[in-house]
Amino acid sequence: MVLPLLDAHPGDGVPALGSPWEAQVERSLRQDPSGWTADELSVGRAWVLLGWVEDAATRVVRSRDPELLRTAVSALVVVAAGPLDRRDVWVVAGLLHRAADLAGLRWDHAVDQLPGEPHPVGGVPADTPPTHEEVGAGSTFAFRRRPRSFDPVALERRLSR
Repeated sequence: MVLPLLDAHPGDGVPALGSPWEAQVERSLRQDPSGWTADELSVGRAWVLLGWVEDAATRVVRSRDPELLRTAVSALVVVAAGPLDRRDVWVVAGLLHRAADLAGLRWDHAVDQLPGEPHPVGGVPADTPPTHEEVGAGSTFAFRRRPRSFDPVALERRLSR
């Protein structure tokens, strides 16, 4: 059950690393890849799945698991075909590509194993985007979001005066 998993996301933001929900999503992506399509991916569901991929990037570095990388790349392709702004998707794609490099895994190999046409996520650079930072090492490594340096709502209010 794919969509119910996304609808059952436990709260705001991505759950803690290694949560049961994350494991369920990963199992579903591996066992039923054809059930994960962008066709029924609402904006809310797409954000939840993109959050799962963002969290998976940290887990890829920690585990060095090529299967987790392939699973996260396939989820990323689904999100990229959905309703989100591509810039948001490319930020997480960059994290995942960087995770592959840090883990000593082949990003191009994971992308090439996807069924179908060449996928645009394959061409993202392996850079940690400025929205994130790398902290810790080994089992404590994590990609952490940087705090916003400005309030876009306040800026909009100032500009509208």
